[in-house]
Amino acid sequence: MNLNFNFLLGLGLLLSAITFQAKAQDSGGMDFSLQQTIIYAMEHQADVKNATLDEEIAKAQIRQTTSIGLPQVNGQVSYTDNYKIPNTVFNGETIQLGAKYQTSAGVTLTQLIFDGSFFIGVKAAKVYKELATKNGIKTKIEIKEAVTKAYYTVLVNEKKVTLASHNLAQLDSLLRETRIMYENGFAEQLDVDRVQVQFNNAQTGLMQAESLLEVSTYLLKYQMGMPISESIHLTDKIKSIDFNGTILASNIYEYADRIEFSALQTSRELKELEMKGNKALYLPTLSAVANYSFQGQTNQFENTLNFSDNGTYFSSGYVGLQLNVPIFDGLKKHYTIQQNKKELEQIKNQFQQLANGIDLEVAQSRSNLSISVAALEVQQENKDLALRVYEQAKIKYQEGVGSNLEVVDAEDSYQQAETNYYDALYDALINKVELEKAVGIL
Repeated sequence: MNLNFNFLLGLGLLLSAITFQAKAQDSGGMDFSLQQTIIYAMEHQADVKNATLDEEIAKAQIRQTTSIGLPQVNGQVSYTDNYKIPNTVFNGETIQLGAKYQTSAGVTLTQLIFDGSFFIGVKAAKVYKELATKNGIKTKIEIKEAVTKAYYTVLVNEKKVTLASHNLAQLDSLLRETRIMYENGFAEQLDVDRVQVQFNNAQTGLMQAESLLEVSTYLLKYQMGMPISESIHLTDKIKSIDFNGTILASNIYEYADRIEFSALQTSRELKELEMKGNKALYLPTLSAVANYSFQGQTNQFENTLNFSDNGTYFSSGYVGLQLNVPIFDGLKKHYTIQQNKKELEQIKNQFQQLANGIDLEVAQSRSNLSISVAALEVQQENKDLALRVYEQAKIKYQEGVGSNLEVVDAEDSYQQAETNYYDALYDALINKVELEKAVGIL
């Protein structure tokens, strides 16, 4: 399922490209659904870009490894000025050995015919590319998780700002009413002061909520790879989020759905190929070799580049096979293979550890989501009850049968109930994302 992530992402990019360009706001901002923020992050986030570059590097490595099996052509040119020519004695006479100037030029072609480690290396390079692709998918999943959590955080903080604004407006209205009643002798200065304290606290609460919203918006843009100065507007609504889907009801999940498990499988395959490649180093290697060159010597500098068969300069060439047979390397290959075996045992242990870790993550995140959904329902009920108490207290006060203190306390309880509700909502949203990641469907 994770292996189809790139395809689905590409399709989403294609379908959303026009929408992204068309939704610019008059203020210079842009509308973003959750899906659009994820798509934007996949295009602009630095970690995703680097993961894509890692895949390109892996492709280049495949071509680099494959090139070893292609014909290798090398040219050689040499020039020597024998400013002191050695002499020898022959039949009682002193003669010079060689000429003042020696020149040679040639070209050699080598073609690999058989090398067991080469063919295994080519396959290993392709597996390495597959591993880079899976690591890229893992990076994208992590970015999707971070963006989703940040998006939900902004949505909840927007609700808290709305709540704080509404609370401030209510207290402002209550404060004005209380002052009028005080001026007409129906309330005491203590009543006014009590509401004034609540009003001042509400102003501070609104500033704090607005600050949290601003910071969480900055964090969302950071996770998306968007400049902080850009303006965005979120279009998704919290009410449309389902907390009771199949992931909460079902206990069935597959380890293979987790990209970490799939990547570890690829790492094991890569290590197995590495061990096979080291074993192949015991086998002989066979290459074809061809050479053609000019060599010569002269005492005249102007003839140094006269590559022609004229008695002084001559050409030569050969073709042949070169067989290299490894005999003894001080047991280097033996110990390298032993190391590979131990590394494979480590990977086996990592599989068990990863499986246990996935089981733990799923169990914890499912339990956390279940608890947070139950807590959300309780806080919803508490919020509704607190609202009714506040409305009744306000009616009684306006009719002169209730006290100002009851209204202030009821309003404070209602505000706290709404705050508790949104905190529970945030927990449920985060736990939902973590469970989706744990079972491998994020």
